[in-house]
Amino acid sequence: MAARPIVTLDGVTKNYGTFRALERTDLTLAEGEFVTLLGPSGCGKTTTLRLIGGFEHATSGRIQIDGRDMTESAAYLRPVNTVFQDYALFPHMTVAENIAYGLNRRDPTVAGQVSDALDLVGLGALRDRNPHQLSGGQKQRVAMARAIVRRPRVLLLDEPLSALDVKLREGMQIELKRIHRELGIAFLMVTHDQGEAMSMSDRIVVMQSGKIRQIGRPEELYDAPASPYVADFIGGSNLIDATHVTRDGELHRIELAGGIRLQGIARDGRGFATGAPLVAALRPEALRLGPGENTIPCRITEVNFQGDRIRLEVIPTGSSARLSVQVQRVGLTGGEKLTHGADVTLSIAPKDVMLFPAEAS
Repeated sequence: MAARPIVTLDGVTKNYGTFRALERTDLTLAEGEFVTLLGPSGCGKTTTLRLIGGFEHATSGRIQIDGRDMTESAAYLRPVNTVFQDYALFPHMTVAENIAYGLNRRDPTVAGQVSDALDLVGLGALRDRNPHQLSGGQKQRVAMARAIVRRPRVLLLDEPLSALDVKLREGMQIELKRIHRELGIAFLMVTHDQGEAMSMSDRIVVMQSGKIRQIGRPEELYDAPASPYVADFIGGSNLIDATHVTRDGELHRIELAGGIRLQGIARDGRGFATGAPLVAALRPEALRLGPGENTIPCRITEVNFQGDRIRLEVIPTGSSARLSVQVQRVGLTGGEKLTHGADVTLSIAPKDVMLFPAEAS
C-alpha cells in the first residue's frame, strides 16, 4: 500500500513583486520518502523549500502538511525543521546546548532527547565542544541533530553538503541515507548537484525557471528523460541538432551536420515528420571507441586523464558540434591513439540515441 502524503502543494505560486519565482506547482511528498529538488540557481527549488518551511508565504495555492492546511501558518507552528546551508550554530554554546536550543528546558526528558540525537549522528563524545572546535562534517551533524531532536514529520535540507569538501561530502551522503532510514520520516532536500540527488533520493524533482520539468526515480530520469534539458541535467548528455529522415518501427533515422546518419529512439514513442528538426542526446559514457551500428568519425580536440577513465572532447567530421566521450581505461588495449588532433571512430547503440523534437529543448 502506498504511503500517505505528508506534504501536498496544490497550485502553489510565488511572486516577488512582478517577478514570478515559482509557477503553478503541484507536488506530493509521501511519509518516509527522500525527495530532492534539483536544478540550477534561480530555478525555484529553494523558494519551494522555504514555502513549505513557512519562511515565505505563497502568492496563491494551498500547502498541506500532515493533513492540515498550513498555507498561512507561521514557521514555528509547522511540524517541519530545516537544516541550513551554513549550519546556523550558536558559537557561544556547546554542541549539546545547540541541540537543546528551542526545547523546553524544564522538561526532564530534554537531556535524554539530546543524547539520543547525538548518538544518531555519531557525536556523543563531542557534546561539550564548541562549534569552533569542530570540523565541517561535524558541524553538519550537529545541525542535523538539532533539526531532528524535536522529531519533526518532515526534515527540510537546504544544500546541506555544499560547504564540505569532496571526501566529506561523499561520507555525509551515506550518513544522511542512514539517518533517513533510521528516523523513517520524510526528507526534502535542495541541491544543484545531480550526483548527490541521484545517490540519495527516492525521487527527484527536476526544476527550471520556476517550473517542474520532470519527477521520477533517479533511474527513470536517467534512462527516460522527458526533454533535452533533463537529459543534460541528469547524468549529462551531448545535445546535437539533427534532422529526421525516416522511420523503421521504433527506430528513427536522423542526419547530423556533415551528412552523418544515425539511428535512434524517441523515448515517448512519438513520430516525427520527414525533415523535422530534432535534438539528439548522446551520453558520454554510451559512446564507444571503434565502428559499430551507429558510426561517427571524429577528430580529438582534448584529452583529459581522470584516473580510471579518460575524457575526450571530439568534433564529428563535417560538423562544428563538440562531443564529450568517457572512455574506461580498463577497456583499452593499448593500441588506441588518443592524442590531440588524432582521428578516432566512435559508435553508439541506437537505443542510446535519445531523440526529442527541437522545441522540447
